Amino acid sequence: AQSGKRTVEAIAQALRIETKYNAESTIKSLKINGDKATAEVRFVVTSQAGGAPMYAKDVTVYLGKENAWHALIIPTNVWRVTRIESLGLSPQEGF
Repeated sequence: AQSGKRTVEAIAQALRIETKYNAESTIKSLKINGDKATAEVRFVVTSQAGGAPMYAKDVTVYLGKENAWHALIIPTNVWRVTRIESLGLSPQEGF
């Protein structure tokens, strides 16, 4: 029972340690067609401690224009992300 408690404490301590990251994105291309848009974006995540990128990948971001409200009273349109492909976070390579 005591070793289990130490294990839980060790996990809790590890979760408290904050690692700082730098995230950078570069739009490689943007195509707008009416209320829809497609962007090819390069994402790179590195640790502030330095070293090789922890994540570096080109992704396809799909956007759609939607109705919204500015200051809760003024109608406007905004671009929202509807789908992201090639994140590489799952076997389906999508999100």
